Amino acid sequence: MAIRRIPKVNVSQAVFEQLRDQIFSGNWPPGSRIPSENELARMLGVSRISVRAALQKLNTLGLVQSRQGGGTFVTDVTADVYLNPLIPALALGKHDLLEILEFRRVYEVENARLAAMRRTEKDLERLEAIMDRMCQVKEDLSLFSIEDLNFHLEVARAAKNSLILKVAQITKDILRHHMKEIVAFRGSKDGLYYHPLILEAIAARDAQRAAEIMAEHIETMIDDVREHYPEGEANRGGVEGRETWREDRHAETEA
Repeated sequence: MAIRRIPKVNVSQAVFEQLRDQIFSGNWPPGSRIPSENELARMLGVSRISVRAALQKLNTLGLVQSRQGGGTFVTDVTADVYLNPLIPALALGKHDLLEILEFRRVYEVENARLAAMRRTEKDLERLEAIMDRMCQVKEDLSLFSIEDLNFHLEVARAAKNSLILKVAQITKDILRHHMKEIVAFRGSKDGLYYHPLILEAIAARDAQRAAEIMAEHIETMIDDVREHYPEGEANRGGVEGRETWREDRHAETEA
C-alpha cells in the first residue's frame, strides 16, 4: 500500500462548515442568535481568530447578520441564495420547494419531449441502468434520491441541447438537495411509478406522451407539497425530520 501525504486541515474552513450545518439543519433557525465568538471557540476547541474568519464567511454569504452590540443572528435565507456555488445545500422550506417544482415543470416537461424526439440507443441504455439502480435502492431513500436525480439529468442529456445541459450543470447542486427533500417527504413510490412510463414514452419516440407524463409527475408533487408539506416548527428538522413526518403521516393513513 502506497504512503499518502496527510492533508492539512484548514481550521477556519472546518469551523465554517460546522456553523453552516447548524443553520442548514434547522438547529439555528432564522432569527435566532448564535453563540458568541468566545463561546464558539470554547465549544469547538479552536482560536477566536478561526471562529471570526468563519463568521465573516457566513456573513458574506448572507447566512448571518451581525448587529452592533447585539450579537450575530441567522438570516431568513431566500431561494435566490441557493444558486450561490459556495452553498451546496440548504434546508428548503415549503415556498422554496414549490418554486423549484415550478421551475422543473417548465424545464423538464420540454426536456422529456425533446428526449423522445432525439434519444439514441445509448441514451436508453443509460436510462434503463438508472431505473434498475432505483429499484435496487428503493428502501434507502438517500441513495434513491441520487438515482432519481440522475434519471432526470439523463433525460436532459438525451434532449441534445447544449443550453439545456448548461442549465442542468448550474442547477445540479440545488436539485440534488431538492430531490433529497422531496424523496424524504414522499418516499420512492412516485418515482418508481412515473419514471418507467416516461422511459417507455421516450423509447417509443412518443414526444407528446413523454411530456404529458412528466407534467403529471411534477404536478402531483406540486399538489402534494402544497397540501401536505409541513411548515413552521415541523419543517425545522431537516431531511431527517421530513422522513419521520412522512412515516407518521403514512401511519395515520394506514390507521
